[in-house]
Amino acid sequence: HSPLLPAFPMPVLAAAARAWHKAHKMPRGVPVVIAIVAVVLACQLCRKCSEAFAFPRQLSRKKRARVTPQELTGHLKSAQSSNHLLFLVEENAHMLNQHHISTALRWLAKGANDTDVSLSDDPGFLTLVGRTSEQLDTFRAQALATVLWSLAKVEHHPGDGFLRAVIRASARQISSSQPHDLVQSLWACARLEYHPGDKFLVAVVRRSADSLAQFDPMDLANLLWSFARLNFHPGDSFLEAILVESGRKVSRFAPVDIAN
Repeated sequence: HSPLLPAFPMPVLAAAARAWHKAHKMPRGVPVVIAIVAVVLACQLCRKCSEAFAFPRQLSRKKRARVTPQELTGHLKSAQSSNHLLFLVEENAHMLNQHHISTALRWLAKGANDTDVSLSDDPGFLTLVGRTSEQLDTFRAQALATVLWSLAKVEHHPGDGFLRAVIRASARQISSSQPHDLVQSLWACARLEYHPGDKFLVAVVRRSADSLAQFDPMDLANLLWSFARLNFHPGDSFLEAILVESGRKVSRFAPVDIAN
């Protein structure tokens, strides 16, 4: 049972005990007794260690089996650290849905990485990104925007293939996207230095033109900043409309919004 036995079998233990016996002039027969005691203790220690580690594993499995989707959302929201959050992700990877994924990514984006290890190298984070990729087609507009924004905030580029898939899914739901969702998506693409394509940007302009009154000052500023970073001109009429809307809300602009 002991991991020591393959490296230290009975003959070796007995030889070592005999050498120790000669050095200390002990009665004959004692070396064998010492060897037997050493083996028994090693076996007992191994069994106790195995039982000690097995119990938490069994308990973990029982707890995992009892967690409901709603409870998992609560656990993710109340995570105490990045390590804690990503442990929960790995333990419950099989049941992660868009709400869990959005919650976890938003936590990481707002809480920042509190470890010395890059998230890009963390198995739990890679599991989270992998599960996100598998379910993109089921995500709603807000969840898709959260994915992009969160990845940009933690400075993780998931690859052009992943981003193309997010943009395709977002384009299908652009008619139901809220202003903040549109701005978050474009801001993230600009931060990740990924161009989503003129077709998508034109669709964003058309959707935004109908709802500029719903944009808050920060969203108006970030929308213009994103277009500039993506080297995309939305058209003079759209820019004029943004300037008019900005003029109505100028008293609510923060200095950084004006600078953008």
